[in-house]
Amino acid sequence: MLFEQAERLDYLSKWPESARFKKAVEEKRRGVCYTMPGLKSDKLLNVPVSDEAQQCYDVHFCRIDVELNCQGLTNLIDMCHLELALNATTVLLSQMGHGVGKAGKPTLITPTLLQLWGIRFQLLMALKLYSVLADELLPFEELDAPDLFYQYYNDNVDKTGSLVTFQTRLIHAEVLRFGSCPWKAVERIKRLESDVDKVISSLSASDEPEEHTTAWKCRLFVVQKMCARVLFFLGEYMLSITTLRNIMRSCSRDETMALLEAMFRIALSVGDEKAANKLLEDVTKSSGSPFLFKALRSLFLGAFVHAQEYLQRFPRSGVDSYPALNSLAICLLYNGRVTDAVELYTKNVQLASEPLHANLKAMLELGCSTAEKSALLKDFIKGRTESSN
Repeated sequence: MLFEQAERLDYLSKWPESARFKKAVEEKRRGVCYTMPGLKSDKLLNVPVSDEAQQCYDVHFCRIDVELNCQGLTNLIDMCHLELALNATTVLLSQMGHGVGKAGKPTLITPTLLQLWGIRFQLLMALKLYSVLADELLPFEELDAPDLFYQYYNDNVDKTGSLVTFQTRLIHAEVLRFGSCPWKAVERIKRLESDVDKVISSLSASDEPEEHTTAWKCRLFVVQKMCARVLFFLGEYMLSITTLRNIMRSCSRDETMALLEAMFRIALSVGDEKAANKLLEDVTKSSGSPFLFKALRSLFLGAFVHAQEYLQRFPRSGVDSYPALNSLAICLLYNGRVTDAVELYTKNVQLASEPLHANLKAMLELGCSTAEKSALLKDFIKGRTESSN
């Protein structure tokens, strides 16, 4: 069930105590409600969904049952029905006292509610509903309020740390890049990186198992990559590349390859062919099969036939390879093989995702009748649903 795993992994909740928390404890102001969130709107998104997804929604969200509803939310996300999952969070948060009109009013704060908010924030980010996301994050301020710490509620509890999910902290930092002062996102990310470093130092100095420290180092890696991404968004191409190269100094081989790919894509996106060729040389030295990188370079040059040849030699296995599959389908389309592109999608439903689904629909418009399009989409969604169970 949703949330059970988080309860078992208490070390992932560790977080440095904020100055606000320390002051509240010092002044004995426990019991004060500082964080008062609420939905901006309870209007549900009206989107077409599959029969399976609608049935899942109707079954799980017809009554107030948090355990049942959370499983339904998980099912909808697994089926990639993000709009319907967002509607589900609207229903759940309204049922649990965090609905429209509740922002700024004292309300109950629990780990379950904070995790629901975290899921909602991730969905809003994925659906690019940035203004709603920014508005609904406002009541959480800098995520440092005293009532966002476990130890605020009892002097003698064994569990300490933050009720705020790490995913929420990532989104809270990055969302500023979509506002009027995008550079403030970098400031937040740097503060987040500093706090993660403090947790790692604390774990390293204690008798905590090594895997706990490793998990937090992985989180630090995520924060640093986010910083590079935001810098690139802000037009700081060289600073973004420098950040990624600094991260590579302490990475595993797999992580290094992922960073090389990121830098390669960045170089291509800004038209720096010289840097892209140098990165391709680095990849060739580190990997015996740089076909994906060569394919991306061919796409950049508009050589779709060559890109197709490289992608067909790239091993496709696992969900992580769907960008390669998507690129191959696009190459087939540009090479005049619409039917083959559609067949590639429909035969790889285990790799299905929202980008694949969107591209499939576009290709079906080009190469299939209305009846064929309807049947293929139904089979595609059914296969995606079955593969997630």
